[in-house]
Amino acid sequence: MRFGGHVIGLAAAVSAVCGLGHGTAQAASRSVEHAYGACQSKGQNAIIDDMEDGDARISGGEGRLGVWYTFNPGGGCQQTPVVTKNNRFVMTADSSQKGKYVAATQGHNCQANGWAGGGIGFHFLAEDPGLGLDPIDCGNGYDASAFKGLSFALKSQGSVRVQVCTLDVTDYNCHGYDITAKADTWRDITIPWSQLLQEDWGPTTKVVPFNPARILSVQFKAMTPQFSLAVNDVKFLQADAGGSTGPGAWHAYKPQDIYRDQLKTEYENWKAKYFVDCGDGSADIRKSGSEAVSEGTGYGMLMAVSMDDRQTFDRLTQGFQKRRNPRGMMSWQFSVCGGVWGDNAATDGDLDIAMALVMADRKWGGYRFLAEPLITALKQYGTSECEGRLVLRPGDIWGGCRDNVDQRLNPSYFAPGYYRVFASYLPNQADFWNDLTRGTYELLALYQRNMGGLFPDWSYANGATAGAYGYEACRVPWRIGTDFAWHGKAEASEVLKNLYNYAHARGGPAKSVDQKNSCFIGGLALTATARDQNTADQWYSDWISSIPQAPDPQVGDNPYYQGTLRVLYLLLAGGLLQP
Repeated sequence: MRFGGHVIGLAAAVSAVCGLGHGTAQAASRSVEHAYGACQSKGQNAIIDDMEDGDARISGGEGRLGVWYTFNPGGGCQQTPVVTKNNRFVMTADSSQKGKYVAATQGHNCQANGWAGGGIGFHFLAEDPGLGLDPIDCGNGYDASAFKGLSFALKSQGSVRVQVCTLDVTDYNCHGYDITAKADTWRDITIPWSQLLQEDWGPTTKVVPFNPARILSVQFKAMTPQFSLAVNDVKFLQADAGGSTGPGAWHAYKPQDIYRDQLKTEYENWKAKYFVDCGDGSADIRKSGSEAVSEGTGYGMLMAVSMDDRQTFDRLTQGFQKRRNPRGMMSWQFSVCGGVWGDNAATDGDLDIAMALVMADRKWGGYRFLAEPLITALKQYGTSECEGRLVLRPGDIWGGCRDNVDQRLNPSYFAPGYYRVFASYLPNQADFWNDLTRGTYELLALYQRNMGGLFPDWSYANGATAGAYGYEACRVPWRIGTDFAWHGKAEASEVLKNLYNYAHARGGPAKSVDQKNSCFIGGLALTATARDQNTADQWYSDWISSIPQAPDPQVGDNPYYQGTLRVLYLLLAGGLLQP
């Protein structure tokens, strides 16, 4: 699936990297060294192109010279605008609030050479001689290392891959990031350099780290044979963007701004994939096909309140209210915007919903009437006293020691950080939630002792384990990391340190597991916050860079579950998930 396409709008063609054509320069060029002149930025003027002048050139600030072009894979593709060596790219008039002009393209039947789509981009290597300007040869690429990322506005029909190609890359294996967009909706996108991952088109790929000092081009590539996309206000992300650590910081750990910058893009991308507006004031989170579960509603509400997205939060809250069962908890399985399939509750979904309601009540006010009865229902139906300690049941009608058929527990549901918040939010229930916290950590210690620092997918109240460290248990570091972040308790630190030691002995989180996704790698990366700042920063960086980027919907963080946990883990890493 190599690119193998045609550039159809680059008069001064450059070497074939990241799809940038096959020709040679059309005029003699002059070399320019990096000296805060052409080809190098000071990090002060972030604007690459706001499109307001309506021409084909990017803005010339801080040595930026280049032109816009279009490209596609050929094979009968019909793309507009059609740009050749003799006619330049033409901006599109735009009547929206984004400005007078935008860079836009559309096409159909665009599939050839194993790849579908087309796109637009701009390069930094040479000015177009057809514009009457001397070509500039940035022999070392454009040096944007004074900035920390890229931002722009995007409107697209379908998925788009943003590519930032450098001179270090060969065979079109550019560094990029995939964005899911909805037609006719402008989205403001922020992509830190650390978020860019290199494409891999085969065994000959030369894997290199992204180097912002050697940028060749920026491209916006549609991923479907029929496409329409528009871009505006392309800028570099300045080093002081994003603010300081903010509230909700880890105890003894300073959340890094890079993750806070990244989260808006990650969150909006997640919503575009899974959020479904039902048209009646409610919304659901699509798991797959027509299926939705209470887990998704809880996750979505946690994200929305953390990202200060009240409209999304309220619609998901309405979805919760529509599906409360006779015990006041949410039915665990239902059709998207439709009826209930499974009336009993799964306590992890209700715990996340209850915590999100408390967070919303503290942030915006007006949600206590929903939070208090749900917390009380969890207390009454979602817990048991087993083996002399309080435990969380996995459901409102099964599990724990109330059910003679299935007495299992699920450690990844345990949320002691929430229990401490419930104890302060409802003082009349404080003793109960504090007792549940104590019982939880007693059990977690038994499980880790039996599994060399890890946790099982399922377990029992006597400390016995059932299953491996799998797709249930990989959430435990996030659950306990939340307690450590919010409350700084020693028992939370001890659990995280045991998990950290397991991963550290195997070379870090990515080398500790076979599953290359955020559920496993991101969860283990969070444990380093109980170690030290430098290790945590390194493990977070390794986590993001180790997730494979591929169009296959089952790879990396592309599936619903892994992609959802990625955003939740980043919320915690960035200090935005706060009680």
